[in-house]
Amino acid sequence: MIYSIDRFEGDWAVCEDENRKKIDLPRSMFPPEARETDCFTLDEQNRVVLDPFETERRKARSMRLQKLLFKKNQLSQ
Repeated sequence: MIYSIDRFEGDWAVCEDENRKKIDLPRSMFPPEARETDCFTLDEQNRVVLDPFETERRKARSMRLQKLLFKKNQLSQ
C-alpha cells in the first residue's frame, strides 16, 4: 500500500492511504528528509520507505490538473 504524508502535527505524521483513509504515525518513524506530500510504503518491519518516484508522479499529475482547471476557468470568463 502506498501512503502520503498529509501534514506533521507535533510528534505525529498525519498520513493518507490509497483509499483516502487517514492514519497517524509517529514522526520518529520517518527519515529527517521526509516532507508533506511525500509518498512512502511500509516494509516488512513497518519501517517507512520513501518513494520519490511516486511522489513526483503525483506532483506532476496535480500540476496537469491545476493547469487544466485554470485554463477552463479562463475560458468561462
